[in-house]
Amino acid sequence: MDLEALLQMLQQGSVQLGLRLLYAIAILIVGMKLAKWLAGKISRSGIMGKIEPNLASFIQGTSLLALRAGVVFVAGYVLGVPGTAYVTLFGSIGVAIGLAMQGSLGNLAGGLMILLFHPFVVGDYISVGEYEGTVKQISAFYTAITTLDNRRILLPNGTLTNSVLVNNTAEQTRMLQIELSVGYDSDPERVRGTVLECVRNEPLALLEPEPDVPMTAHGDNALTFTLRVWVRRENWLWARWNLLESIKRAFDREGISIPYPQMDVHLKPAEED
Repeated sequence: MDLEALLQMLQQGSVQLGLRLLYAIAILIVGMKLAKWLAGKISRSGIMGKIEPNLASFIQGTSLLALRAGVVFVAGYVLGVPGTAYVTLFGSIGVAIGLAMQGSLGNLAGGLMILLFHPFVVGDYISVGEYEGTVKQISAFYTAITTLDNRRILLPNGTLTNSVLVNNTAEQTRMLQIELSVGYDSDPERVRGTVLECVRNEPLALLEPEPDVPMTAHGDNALTFTLRVWVRRENWLWARWNLLESIKRAFDREGISIPYPQMDVHLKPAEED
């Protein structure tokens, strides 16, 4: 091949490369504007107005990113970039995203397990570690609970499926146990009768199964009785509060003492010189 032929080939190749480059630039300019216009059309569609604002914003951003990625792919194809390069690029991006979202993927798997095995449902009162409240929402990644003082807490689903979880409202009834301390001079039968009378007068307490008040401990300064009574799950807290107050009033009325810690201090007379 002589020099003239070589120069002619280089010239033709340069012209073709230049044309491809111009086509790719034109595709990028026009395509990006078209992608932005289409994403705007999607965001202003009637369907988007009917869904939650956060989800609508996510869909708009994702659609714009996907359209722009398509434009870059077409421009690269016009330039002659091989498809294997895109496969390698997208594979690397996928690995990076997977490592970055490792915790999120664990939460997603936890959400699927919650929806599959139903350890709790919306409306249940659950306890997880130091947090407890009523379940308000179960999403893909987080479970939202509302505490008694009306705080909203988001618990990661991965944490819920890998921690000890107490569902306080899984059953229709719950046993309410209240420890009661009385003085050693108190008659056990009188204490037991007084407490059971308070239970019978409490409308939130269930009389079947039958409540009982066994003596459970001989303390340093007091006898300990434990009231065990069944209540409906939604009445547990109110029944506890009502019984604590009514038992205190009944003990005062019956002269049953409730001991409290005391300290006796003995002063030794000073010695005379």
